[in-house]
Amino acid sequence: MLREYFIRGQKKTVEEIDDVVAVRVAAAAGGLRAADHTSFGAEARADETGMDSETLSAFADARWLFVQPSAATRSPVRAASSPSDADSVGKLVKRPSGRFGVVTRRLNVQLQESLTADEVDRALSDNGLSVVTRLGFAPNLFEVDATQHADALEASVALNADARFTLAEPSVVEHVPVRLTPTDPRYTEQWQWSNPTGGDVRAEAAWNKTRGADVRVAVIDNGFLTTHEDLSAGVSAASGFFRNIGGGAVGFVPGTTGMPVSDHGTFCAGIVGARQSNGLGVSGAAPECELLLVACLDDQIGTQTTLARAVAYCANPALEVPGASPGSGADILVSSLGPNGADWDLTGQANACMTPW
Repeated sequence: MLREYFIRGQKKTVEEIDDVVAVRVAAAAGGLRAADHTSFGAEARADETGMDSETLSAFADARWLFVQPSAATRSPVRAASSPSDADSVGKLVKRPSGRFGVVTRRLNVQLQESLTADEVDRALSDNGLSVVTRLGFAPNLFEVDATQHADALEASVALNADARFTLAEPSVVEHVPVRLTPTDPRYTEQWQWSNPTGGDVRAEAAWNKTRGADVRVAVIDNGFLTTHEDLSAGVSAASGFFRNIGGGAVGFVPGTTGMPVSDHGTFCAGIVGARQSNGLGVSGAAPECELLLVACLDDQIGTQTTLARAVAYCANPALEVPGASPGSGADILVSSLGPNGADWDLTGQANACMTPW
């Protein structure tokens, strides 16, 4: 069945997959086998979801089950609080590009900048919107739960008719895979830095002038091995990661203790800032830079809202860490995001750093 929603005031359509409910199993609930969670309903077959095996596997790794709903899960609104071992519940949708996502009650809304704080609170209350996160990178911008609507798609349509809102866009849970990593057997020999036959980036000539000292480079990825012997000396204390804190809410954790580890992120950080002439490993392009490492969507499943928060944090750490200096952000931002050829829907407001689905 086709459903409607709005992005930047433009009506969009998405296909809702009939008779499939998405359930994110709470961490304490244990494994992912449908037999262990019979209250959710029978697990949907791959052909009933339409997802490819990579996407389906990524959702499973992030504790998402796709099931033929039981009475308890047929309504996403009721199921958000029942059964007790469901962390989040939603509907599986497929957009025209072929990409799949899960629509819950979560969406991003922005209200007219001219509204007072009381008027903003009233508009949110009038529409049954419960604030999850105030997004500090634009005025009157919030991540909310829609408690009076069946899901975020329905809420998006309803809020588009309310002149107090400038945007109301579903925050869809999706698979954000990494880009293709070359598998050529000698790729790791780093010919790109200095290649006698040409085709390199002329790094050796650049190193005669600068090696990145006093430059803070932010790298956003799934995770990093911050204790890597060729990276640890350059990792900034301002590094951190975003983590699901229950009920679908995401919080920022300062520091590197508990940070997710990813080969891809570690590789990207090394390309940027692996230490030079230390007798270890390789050399990065800017081997004396400070590495601000921000882990986001560690299982490659999440919303573009979290990605937007990561970008905003790199620009202004005070948006996530109270008391941090607003001017202590990165000079340069690097992020290797996939999938290749994706049609990212970026909200086009000059003052809004967010990427709705």
